[in-house]
Amino acid sequence: MHIKHINSIFYFYRSFSLPGIVFSAMCCWLFWKYGVSMLPVLLLLKLITDFLAGYFINQAKKRQFFYYYNQHISRGYLWSIAFIIDLLIFLVVLCTVLVLR
Repeated sequence: MHIKHINSIFYFYRSFSLPGIVFSAMCCWLFWKYGVSMLPVLLLLKLITDFLAGYFINQAKKRQFFYYYNQHISRGYLWSIAFIIDLLIFLVVLCTVLVLR
């Protein structure tokens, strides 16, 4: 993987990082307030909202995917890496809240 591909993936991630980070912050607040018993619900909500955000962004930015196709980066690869990054951020923040709690 080239540096140009990594930059392109992070550029793509920025297109939906704000809603993901805001939702992660809300989930962390719920996790802080209600504890570990909310973890399965929060993970399920996070996955559902990520896929819904992905669907709407996919519909809204269909033409922008040609930029990534020209760099030989598939749409599935972009979404996979973006979801992994988002879930890693979510899990790191939840672990931090668990330690601080």
